[in-house]
Amino acid sequence: PRVVGRRAWRCAARRLLASSATAGSLRAASSARLALMPYQLEPALALLGGLGARVLIADAVGLGKTVQALLAVAELRAAGAVRRVLVVCPAGLRDQWAAECAGRVGLEARRLDQAGLRQSRSVRPPDVNPWALDDIVVTSVDYMKRPEVLPLVREAGWDAVIVDEAHGVAGPSERHEAVDAVCREAAYVVLLTATPHNGNESSFRSMCDLGAHEDTLLVFRRTRADAGMPDRRRVHVLRVASSVAERAMHRALSVLTQAIRREPGWADGHRWLLVALLH
Repeated sequence: PRVVGRRAWRCAARRLLASSATAGSLRAASSARLALMPYQLEPALALLGGLGARVLIADAVGLGKTVQALLAVAELRAAGAVRRVLVVCPAGLRDQWAAECAGRVGLEARRLDQAGLRQSRSVRPPDVNPWALDDIVVTSVDYMKRPEVLPLVREAGWDAVIVDEAHGVAGPSERHEAVDAVCREAAYVVLLTATPHNGNESSFRSMCDLGAHEDTLLVFRRTRADAGMPDRRRVHVLRVASSVAERAMHRALSVLTQAIRREPGWADGHRWLLVALLH
């Protein structure tokens, strides 16, 4: 036995996993309660094939990013590569994620927040970390980042972390620092977002670097056309005549906009955000 760095260990683990897994060895997919499309298998196959340990699924809305993340984690669990999984999502999506885990791939997930921890305290010894009791845990990023909560989350240890709406933790913030700290200690990281790039390159980079250990991020970015799904949207043009008051308002706004353009520093992003909102 010899002591190695985290990066070397991750590479060795991926090589071992890849040597024993083939496309025909998917275990969880056959029993999942899903109407699977072929493209939804790609992230799971990439992880099982040892191509990387961090995945960004940035498909268009409606292509099943949640399904792909759950399937990838379920396959890693079935292969014995991971056991403990943390799902970090906006607070409003916690119940949905817990339901999807159980309903889609048969993984029972515990939702941990203030209410969940109060319930947990009633059935556990006071010196036991509640975050270490369940294999699958769903929590919100805003709860996890609290200074009294984050140390317990990190101490619990996670094999895989799923970050939903990952663009919400891009850029310098307490959210980003908390999520990155947890992801860096996990063997596998799955990032989900339908809007990966907001025009700010540094924010995009910070999102892509979540949990990075000088490794490559595997990116899956598919449109409905790429997935072989027709775009069923129907567009109708409705022409509306402005009222006298509305035309007067737009003329006044035009005067204001021209006045702003004549001011020093008119190209400042905050000013133009204000002008865009008014328009």
